[in-house]
Amino acid sequence: MTPVADAIAISVGPDTVLATPPGCVPGMGSVGFNGTTGTKIPVFHPLLTNTAAMLAGVKRQYKRVGREVTALAIAGDGGASD
Repeated sequence: MTPVADAIAISVGPDTVLATPPGCVPGMGSVGFNGTTGTKIPVFHPLLTNTAAMLAGVKRQYKRVGREVTALAIAGDGGASD
């Protein structure tokens, strides 16, 4: 990942689930190559339009099995907005 995205993932902790919708974020290394540049946390690739809903469902499932996780979405190629 890029230094900024890596710092964000480290600051939120290891119990994090990351969503990277289509754009430059998945291409900049959230997936990684040969296990060397990717994240060490679960990464999902939802659509831009359902990222929040997908993360809500993932977080709910983790809670259901007894784990508390931080749901984090990183999008950033101008294709996403608040």
